[in-house]
Amino acid sequence: MSAEKPASLKDHDAFQPHHRDRCEDRKTTHKDQLLREFGGPGDPIDESQEKECDDPHGSHSDESSPLVEAKKGTTSPAPPPGKQPCPEDPALRGHRRRAVWALSRHSYIIMRNARDGIRFSRRPRGAARLLSPCERPVRRDCLRFGGCNVKPAQGPGFETQCIHFAEDREANFGAAAPPLYQCSTFTYPDCEQFVGRAPGNGRYDYTRVGNPTTALLEKKLAELEGGEAARAFGSGMAAISAAVLSCVRAGEHVITIDTVYGPTRRLLSEYLPRFHIETTYVRGTEASDFERAIRPNTKLIYLESPSSLLFELQDLAAVAALARSRGISTVCDNSNATPLYQNPLALGVDLVMHTASKYIGGHSDIVAGLLVGSRQRIAALSTMEGELLGGIADPFSSWLMLRGLRTLAIRLERHERSATQLARLLESDMRVARVWYSGLETHPQVRLAKRQMRGHGCLLSFELRKPGREAAFACVNALRYFGIAVSWGGYESLAIPVEVPDPADGRRKWIVRLSVGLESVEDLKADLYQALTVACGAQ
Repeated sequence: MSAEKPASLKDHDAFQPHHRDRCEDRKTTHKDQLLREFGGPGDPIDESQEKECDDPHGSHSDESSPLVEAKKGTTSPAPPPGKQPCPEDPALRGHRRRAVWALSRHSYIIMRNARDGIRFSRRPRGAARLLSPCERPVRRDCLRFGGCNVKPAQGPGFETQCIHFAEDREANFGAAAPPLYQCSTFTYPDCEQFVGRAPGNGRYDYTRVGNPTTALLEKKLAELEGGEAARAFGSGMAAISAAVLSCVRAGEHVITIDTVYGPTRRLLSEYLPRFHIETTYVRGTEASDFERAIRPNTKLIYLESPSSLLFELQDLAAVAALARSRGISTVCDNSNATPLYQNPLALGVDLVMHTASKYIGGHSDIVAGLLVGSRQRIAALSTMEGELLGGIADPFSSWLMLRGLRTLAIRLERHERSATQLARLLESDMRVARVWYSGLETHPQVRLAKRQMRGHGCLLSFELRKPGREAAFACVNALRYFGIAVSWGGYESLAIPVEVPDPADGRRKWIVRLSVGLESVEDLKADLYQALTVACGAQ
């Protein structure tokens, strides 16, 4: 069956002709729908036995299962008027029952994972693949919703939104890529319109205030994060500074985590004291850590989950609820997870920050930052911290970020797959004392990671059994495909040695942090193995 692709994305069901044609009653379960429509004369079904099952493992192993009852010789109901079953391939006849059951179980797993916030495979596995595409029920994408608020999305999926949302190709002469408005100022046809100009009237006057290329980027990021508005900045630190300064005033108090990004820590501990703003640092792995640090003048809790060295998580929903009950603003650095894997706004956080130089740019060729939040918050910080401090994103950087968004999902999938393989390799190596990666089952906060996140990125760290700076330096120096550089999230693999305090006892130790790029994972494994041999000897 084929359907002409619609010109607009407004009607998402237009992309799902099989789902529209076959599902008149949306309350019918996938299993019920398949058995009713595709169970031929050789596969009769007793309708009285049909019911929606909460536990497919139990129901299908029981003798009272409708799939078992189907073998007892009852008759099959006639197909609804005007509907014809998909043409059957004789080769499938002997496997139809097994295929229907496998796909039914696959659908159950999808719904269970959506509830738990776990990303699922888009392809049926095992016998379910025996069914033709027109026989498979269409599955809604649930990636846009985070944590305990996860539910099936009703609109286009994340990848589709990255490419198509807010695009108007007809207005741009059908250009496949949005145009770059590389200009500082905009002209008006007459003085009356110039004098009457105002924000939001559909026109622009100066790029520091707004630009069409940057505006398109901001619309996309707001949609992907589930926010109302966004603001692009010239660097991640410009975005962080704007977010912090918009939330606190002289004499107030900030709480953040011990392992916060280094330049952010400098902002809080070296710059804000000029205005008598104090900062308290907490472990942050429990919401009670923040509660104990709250003072009467506390106005901001700054979060970074996962952190970028040891990948510690904060319970965003619990901390956001605590802060809201005390009238405290919350800001979360979501650079490590991206909108694909985590949505702090859905968990109650007020502002989300992204260092767009990382995953969103994706090519190590821009420096930029983004803030996403409510329309009111973004408007307030745009007119004050944005326009007056002037740390805005230039049009070309915005255009490069739009380019990066088009491949964000597929790049992240490759980053995660390769990083997971390297993390498991390091875990199994006797020369490695410990590995930090939020996607490992050995992560101390694995339950929170599964509940709050839908995936994991390219960053991991490890500690060698041979302690000290010399061993860490020797390991990094021996790497061939990993460049020695700060930053992460680009196409290339990077490595740096870092001295960090141990969360358990506070003693400082040397670790190696890797940013796993898009190279062949087998080449990266071999490179890492030989570097360990140079630093620590043969295993």
